[in-house]
Amino acid sequence: VTPEGETTYNFFAAMFYTQLFQVLYKQGEENAKKNGGDPALDVPVRVFLDEMANIGNVPQFNEKLSTMRKYRISAVPIFQSLAQLKTCFKDDWEVVIGNCDTMVFLGGAEPSECELLSKKLGKMSVKTFSYGSSKSGTSDNAQQIGREVLTTDEIERMKNNEQLVFIRGIRPFCTEKYTYEKHQN
Repeated sequence: VTPEGETTYNFFAAMFYTQLFQVLYKQGEENAKKNGGDPALDVPVRVFLDEMANIGNVPQFNEKLSTMRKYRISAVPIFQSLAQLKTCFKDDWEVVIGNCDTMVFLGGAEPSECELLSKKLGKMSVKTFSYGSSKSGTSDNAQQIGREVLTTDEIERMKNNEQLVFIRGIRPFCTEKYTYEKHQN
């Protein structure tokens, strides 16, 4: 654990994760020699990179993120905002998002983040009805129009207990946040 508000020792965390990935990949390569080319680790490993923006630069993280699945390694990079992700990965931030099968948005009001999420949610069709009256009579009209599933301002106003979940291969959804402290296990 590195101290909050003190970045002097963040390089230790980055060095730890770099060595961790090197050791796991080396074990995978040894497994591949024994198992006819399959580098899968005997025990799956999931690495939680909480406050990744404060860890420091983990060299070749994008490359590792795109290849670790075959080793039975998964990473959970956790950022407070899209701005943090963009700061850490400059021109490659979209590669990080693209290599993650799941993305969870717990809330926030950063405009570029809300805009990205609104686009990821896509559009839907809604029916609109209009009624009018004049001296010559009344009229009513129904039509179908497209609109965003959630607009940026609707995402900004999400309730504190709601989260958006994006999982590759299924439609995104909004659900209540999972309170793990209250879970029976």
